[in-house]
Amino acid sequence: FYCAMKSNTELLTEELLKVFEGHHNVDTFGKACRELAPKFPEFYVDAKPTQVFFGVFESTFRMYLEKEMAQSLSVSIDSVRNIIERLFNMSLWCCEQGISRETLPFVLMEDIYDLLTLGQVDDVFDIFESRHEKLRKSIKDSSGRFLRANNSLLTRLAQSIYTKLRGRVLLFMALCIPLNDKSGLNLRGETNLKNVTEFEEELPDDMDISSDHDKPIDYKFYRVFWGLQSYFQNPAAVLATPANLVNFMSSATAVIKAFSTSPVHHQDNQENDSSDNTVAM
Repeated sequence: FYCAMKSNTELLTEELLKVFEGHHNVDTFGKACRELAPKFPEFYVDAKPTQVFFGVFESTFRMYLEKEMAQSLSVSIDSVRNIIERLFNMSLWCCEQGISRETLPFVLMEDIYDLLTLGQVDDVFDIFESRHEKLRKSIKDSSGRFLRANNSLLTRLAQSIYTKLRGRVLLFMALCIPLNDKSGLNLRGETNLKNVTEFEEELPDDMDISSDHDKPIDYKFYRVFWGLQSYFQNPAAVLATPANLVNFMSSATAVIKAFSTSPVHHQDNQENDSSDNTVAM
């Protein structure tokens, strides 16, 4: 029985590889996948794929991704982008159609990160960013795999020059993961009162005051912005006294208003990226 199952698994893998190689359109791809059911009934129950099928499908998908990426990397970054877009879109479609587990896109995401250099990840990361709404729907109970993929990338970025990419990854994670996800909740209500943010209590003579916007960032705003850290460090202090609550609300409102009236535009980011790359070189 074990030998028979092993043989059937190998046969299914071969058939799936043929499907991947011969069907680049999701419609024909889906039709080809559905035609596998009568050929491999042992991998289906009530016409629905079993967990064994999902496992074979995922491993075959990863195998195909690695092969295609290896070939495209020897050509150009544009070729890599085309492969990633096509296969990542296909993985999202497979999740929607119930052909794969919901974790498939995140498994592929981690593989893609591992197969690329940080510079190449920087070139293709917008592919994932532009699909954050679909990914948010796919995450549901799969946030662990999503976090694993992106935290692994953040670890690589920690000691690199790609500071902008690190910020983009953090923002991407915030956009994808719901606010009520357990990974972002302090379920025990623990605080670190020793983590004190130090800032200039008095205006230094050499402090550089920004005047890039209509309303310059002055020392008063500087104190308001960094003063909020004391409440983030110890949230209970917000409700300790009425004065604290009023101070927190007014400070938070001032910071949010400043951010909304002085937005960072995409063009500004590109200019900063260019200058950073010039310095790095």
